[in-house]
Amino acid sequence: MPEAPNSWAILLQVLEYIFRIMVVIVIPATVWLIREIFKLKKNQALTDKDVCHMRDSFNEKFAAAPGGKEVSELANAITGLNGQVEGMRQILDKLDRTVTRHEDFLLHEGRR
Repeated sequence: MPEAPNSWAILLQVLEYIFRIMVVIVIPATVWLIREIFKLKKNQALTDKDVCHMRDSFNEKFAAAPGGKEVSELANAITGLNGQVEGMRQILDKLDRTVTRHEDFLLHEGRR
């Protein structure tokens, strides 16, 4: 008749299987997970640095942008220039008509 296995022998076999599972699966998975966590922390730090740099750059550019008063003054200046350009256009039209009349007189009526 075969002997009944010793309870200590069964316990040692179970512990050996648990140890093998840990060596093959649990420990490599844990090491991989820890590496990934450190990579994520490093990437998060770089991302935070980039975001801070972009925020500071935006704030600098926004601070240099003209305010409401400057934009209003610029709009008024452009309106004034439009009026000056229209006045210059009228003067140039009058000058063109005068030069055309002189040319016509000199080219055609001076022969008569």
